[in-house]
Amino acid sequence: MPEISEEQLKNLQRADTLVRELLGADTKAEFEALVKKKYPTVRTTADELAPAMSEIKKINERFDALDARFKKEDDDVADKKFFDAIADLKSNHGLTDEGEKTLKRIMTEKIIPDPYVAFNHMRAIEPKPTAPSAFTPTEWGFGRKTDDKDVQRLFEDPDGWAADEAQRAWNDAVNGRA
Repeated sequence: MPEISEEQLKNLQRADTLVRELLGADTKAEFEALVKKKYPTVRTTADELAPAMSEIKKINERFDALDARFKKEDDDVADKKFFDAIADLKSNHGLTDEGEKTLKRIMTEKIIPDPYVAFNHMRAIEPKPTAPSAFTPTEWGFGRKTDDKDVQRLFEDPDGWAADEAQRAWNDAVNGRA
């Protein structure tokens, strides 16, 4: 065995430590790439894994294609359900073209995926006309015929009625009845 000095041994030990640290998990790929650049014939981990990685890439592409196909099928089914629901709402529930635009806007704003739920929400928030009450009159009652002579005179001769009422109020105040 050849003789080496202590200094050469220390340098070799430091170089060995450096190479081992560079071959750690976090720097191994970069270190091997630099070695490959300097010495192109050296086989690195990437060279050893290339055939397996190629097969894995093909499998991943097949999974991606399958995933895209399933997503398209799901989207097609969802689109059909959506358009069928809109058609049903138009034909059986009185949804108009303008209402459809409002329905889609509500679905988007409120994040409601179901057109029927959005339609019920739309109907719940739209103002409803109030029907006149059966208990209250629909007019003011001016000029209506009455049995009360005082009210009848008010409608027939408002100025005369006002003069009489003013005189009556004055007399009540003077006589202390007010």
